[in-house]
Amino acid sequence: MKKLAYSYVKYVVKKPVLFGALIFISITIIIIMTLTTKINLIVSYDAIIDKDTIKIEKVIEPYANYLYVYSNRNEYVYRFEVRGIKYEKDSTTIFIVASNEVDGLEQQGIQVDIPMKEISLFERIFERGERQ
Repeated sequence: MKKLAYSYVKYVVKKPVLFGALIFISITIIIIMTLTTKINLIVSYDAIIDKDTIKIEKVIEPYANYLYVYSNRNEYVYRFEVRGIKYEKDSTTIFIVASNEVDGLEQQGIQVDIPMKEISLFERIFERGERQ
């Protein structure tokens, strides 16, 4: 134990170059990892669902060919594939690949989470923050 403490004092306390190099390497690795890690920027909208269509009262351009639908996020979130998109004057109609899961959602007000674009983790944390 004394040998370890002696080595620590000799290399880190008396000559802090090793300590500074470790800090520099650690920060560099964190920055590189956040720049290379890609995440989807997801935006939530109120929507109306009817069989195989979802209508959103806003013109949007989704990034991916899937979306998430839920009435209560704490219970269950449904993932649907997008078949097509129809743009109207002030709304967007999204055609989905319907399944039996849609039947329970039709009478409820729903939320739709749509991936809008792919950004790096660095951009999300440092540049964009909570803004969308």
